[in-house]
Amino acid sequence: MKRKPSLVIIFFALFFLFPTIGYGDVHTTLESIQRELIGKLLPLAATLGLVAAGFSFVMGHENARKHLQVAIFGAIIGFGAPHIMRLIQSLVH
Repeated sequence: MKRKPSLVIIFFALFFLFPTIGYGDVHTTLESIQRELIGKLLPLAATLGLVAAGFSFVMGHENARKHLQVAIFGAIIGFGAPHIMRLIQSLVH
């Protein structure tokens, strides 16, 4: 079966850009993915949600109050995610 050269190039690019994938096992790889998602992506999404809800409120959207409630709840989850994960991990172990 002949492989496409673009897939091989993508594989090697990912291997060199993310060396932990090449040298780590499944556990360390999942921990690094979890750390990136919880440490960077969730707080960023929570902040963007708060900004969008704020714009909705300033622009006078009729559902602005609901947008703010959902954004605040998302921010609590987003910024509290590391603590929530530690709590769940301590309960499981």
